[in-house]
Amino acid sequence: MKKVALLMAVLLALVMVLSGCGGNSGSSKQTEDKTAESTTSEGSENKTTESVKITLSAPEESYPKDLLDQLAEIYMDKNPGVTIETESFAGVPQIEYYKAKLATNDLPDVFFMNTLDSAFVDAGAYMELPQDIVDAAPSTKYNAYKGKYYQVMNNQQIAGMFYNKQMFSERGLSEPKTQDELTAICDKFVADGITPIVIGFKDAWVGDFFLHGFMLTTDVVFKNPDWEIQRLKGEVKYNSPEVIKVYEKFIDWRDKGYFGKGFMGLTYQQCEEMFATGKAAMFPMGNWFIGDLANLESNVDVGWFPFPTEDGSPGYLKALGNSFSVNAKTEHPEEVLAFYKWLTTDPEAVRITCERMSLIPDIKAAVEMNMDPLLQEIINKVQGMDGYIWTYAQWGDNAPPPGAYDYCVKISQDIAAGADIVSSLQKLDEEYDKLQATRE
Repeated sequence: MKKVALLMAVLLALVMVLSGCGGNSGSSKQTEDKTAESTTSEGSENKTTESVKITLSAPEESYPKDLLDQLAEIYMDKNPGVTIETESFAGVPQIEYYKAKLATNDLPDVFFMNTLDSAFVDAGAYMELPQDIVDAAPSTKYNAYKGKYYQVMNNQQIAGMFYNKQMFSERGLSEPKTQDELTAICDKFVADGITPIVIGFKDAWVGDFFLHGFMLTTDVVFKNPDWEIQRLKGEVKYNSPEVIKVYEKFIDWRDKGYFGKGFMGLTYQQCEEMFATGKAAMFPMGNWFIGDLANLESNVDVGWFPFPTEDGSPGYLKALGNSFSVNAKTEHPEEVLAFYKWLTTDPEAVRITCERMSLIPDIKAAVEMNMDPLLQEIINKVQGMDGYIWTYAQWGDNAPPPGAYDYCVKISQDIAAGADIVSSLQKLDEEYDKLQATRE
């Protein structure tokens, strides 16, 4: 009996041990599930159990490296399991830079382009954005391409003429309302040996922005707001009397010395420095220049006025603020999308970006920012005016064909350097139509 009792006791103990093992197994499974939930939880403070590296890239003129680094540091502090590597580049067209990256399968996880390039869509390079991100930035609805969204629009931009108030005051000059008044001001500065309007073509987009973004938009698009969409459909041409007139005006201003000497060799940074050091009276640029101005340690008292129309009718140049895209082939789609959502729609990230770049926030959530006085002045001055989207700033289905902008910049550069206007615009039309045909 004692042996039987002992055997029963041993068997009972064994059953208890096995039951305990089974219980521990269930507990371990629950722990794994909770860990998985923690790893994949949504939100800006996504706690990962494994280290994830995200690459973030932007051109220097759009997002300065120090701003990228600042945003990356903030996000990494909130998300210890995430490492963000930033890169910045300059002197290379954005599309060319990223096309080279795409060709070598080295496209960054999150990258900035100032246009939604349909060629990247067709190549499967862009990740389609989920609806919650789209809804967080209302203007993104204008950036649909074939019914899908690949890039958030989270700010607004205004372009116009920054000017040196002291230089104007010393000569008894006031802000011009017409282009004739503007050229009269330029003549005074030329006579005094001062560059009236600083632009450059070393970074060719700067000179093209004035020629196309300012002059062509004001003289053509103000009168026909659908001009760019009509060009997309082949209903209007660059090689036309109204566009030729704009280029002829630009060359006339060049020959009169309005852009100073050596403007073909100036970079964007050199243009900024010339204005900030009082070597140029006016600088045609977008409101993002205000953010750069703060870092130039300039003593210039800066004012602003809308680029004037020929007849003095009010209007101003605007664009929806572009943003980043996500690499569809990223190795960490969930973590990258979480970072992207924070970067483009979180009030903290948008505030930091808009304050640094002097942009106007445009997201659903309230953004409390310290508005730069000059930016506030710009906003006040355009109140009640009609705003017109400057050329090559259309988005989504209305965007120009991929490569058209870069070719347009090249043509502007050629004409500014002395190429024939009519034959150059004919080439632009031919290339534009060829690119559009490829797109279709």
